[in-house]
Amino acid sequence: MPALPWKSVNPPDPEREYVALASFLPLKRFAATIRFFRSVRAVQGQLASARGLVGYSLLAKPLARNYWTLSLWEDDAAPKEFVQAEPHVRVMRDIRPDLGDTKFTQVRVRGSAAPLAWNWALELLRSDRSL
Repeated sequence: MPALPWKSVNPPDPEREYVALASFLPLKRFAATIRFFRSVRAVQGQLASARGLVGYSLLAKPLARNYWTLSLWEDDAAPKEFVQAEPHVRVMRDIRPDLGDTKFTQVRVRGSAAPLAWNWALELLRSDRSL
């Protein structure tokens, strides 16, 4: 399954520094996939009005039960506010028992890097580089 196309929310300033966030979310059980996709819809609704969001994408390999997220934020506080708000808090609480070993990383990038590339993000997660 291809990645969802990069969804631009706010145009980045090419010279400004932003916070790129990548995550890996493996599911333990295939049965959790439908609930996971329902959760994605709720979180996408939250993303539509998230303060400081520049853009985002989702990569899904449902048969392997592996999912990745990629987003670009204006500052360090914006993604923290996002993950601590509803429905993200509820979604993560509900899906946590179904998750395997998750991985999260963030780095600073220039706005000229947008839209962020999946090959770059996957390498970032593999290399475990983060701030």
